[in-house]
Amino acid sequence: MLASSYPRSKEDTAAIFLRHLAENLSRRGIKVHVLVPAYGEGGIFFEEGINVQRFQYLPTRLQKLAYGSGILPNLKQKPWLWIKVPFFIVMMTCSLLRLLWKEHPDLIHAHWVLPQGLVAVFAKRLFKTPVIITVHRGDAFALRGRLMAGLKRFVLRRSNAWTSNTRATSQALGRDGSLPKPHIIPMGVDVDSFQSGQRRSLRRELPENEFLVLFVGRLVEKKGVDNLLKALSLLPSELRRQTSL
Repeated sequence: MLASSYPRSKEDTAAIFLRHLAENLSRRGIKVHVLVPAYGEGGIFFEEGINVQRFQYLPTRLQKLAYGSGILPNLKQKPWLWIKVPFFIVMMTCSLLRLLWKEHPDLIHAHWVLPQGLVAVFAKRLFKTPVIITVHRGDAFALRGRLMAGLKRFVLRRSNAWTSNTRATSQALGRDGSLPKPHIIPMGVDVDSFQSGQRRSLRRELPENEFLVLFVGRLVEKKGVDNLLKALSLLPSELRRQTSL
């Protein structure tokens, strides 16, 4: 698995769906090796039964490109970080090539088209290792200029298969039939993890005459919480008084 983000601890929620995917594949008897950027010192770590290799692309104190809100939001907030992108791509490529030479995996699963998908299909030409690319929305709706859109289509055509978390995400990459047909596979949720709550008793603690609006997600800009707060403020005054967020 090749990605630009992966939980840094048990409490970290950044790209937690990737850890869930890796752990469940491991339980099925599949050996999983995850290659992701470091947030501190690099190295190979054994985390929950998974080999996680965190590559360094710059000295530790300068590694500010990944994590937090994610690479694209970080670049938007601090455009000067673009100077670190070439180092990131070069070190990811070198790390992947070394890993392929050492481990001889049966499959590369790249998450996000750019840059991971691009790096994966380059490695495929050298090692003939099949590549699956998963599109997670952010890479589909960002970097939408003609050059970037063409590069994303170039990468997807050279993968052995590609998946998308929603049909809308896949359609953002093209609806003209020029791409291989994607497999629509939403990121799963282990619902058993949420069965222990006492729904009825908790509901009795909340006012019965109020509307409840629930937001679930990380408090980062791309999740749109600011839009939710603005929408709440635009409700008619009577309805707003009856609504809790």
